[in-house]
Amino acid sequence: MNDALAHLTLDTVRRLDKVVADTSSLIYAMRAGFLIPLTQTIRIIAPPGVFDELGERGDVSPAIAAIAHLEESDRVYEGYQVDAQVVVAADKTGCAVLSDDLRLLARAAERGIAGYTVRVMLELMLLRSTVDFDTYCRFKRSLSEQVRYALPLYVAAEELHWEIRKETGQEDRWKPGD
Repeated sequence: MNDALAHLTLDTVRRLDKVVADTSSLIYAMRAGFLIPLTQTIRIIAPPGVFDELGERGDVSPAIAAIAHLEESDRVYEGYQVDAQVVVAADKTGCAVLSDDLRLLARAAERGIAGYTVRVMLELMLLRSTVDFDTYCRFKRSLSEQVRYALPLYVAAEELHWEIRKETGQEDRWKPGD
């Protein structure tokens, strides 16, 4: 898994402009309350299977309308499981993967595709000032109630967080639970 995280630096996150998302990450962001600001921070694309899963779960929200459909025919993805659709779409579009699934992130890394979690997307929102620090803290608490990250993912996100805090001049701000 460490190889899958080697690309996670402040510079690579700063340069992110679009990602191909899986279903669970979109649901986490939606339930934590920050899918709309996230779609205002970075372009999110999803393959047809993700939209199908969102519709089946009844988790469709106005924020989902801001998620871009792939410009190709849905038939390109027929026969692929949803996770495979995400990796294939990222490979075809040259995008990174947005997933909180360790297996999907590892599969993407095997193909040389960078992968990021929704927690890293929250850090990106702080970096790009889509959200202020207090709002970030509220979203982070809400996300933490839903997702328990594996230690390497958690540590990588925390290290990125403190780099962002230094860059944005917020390293002296502290809140309980931060």
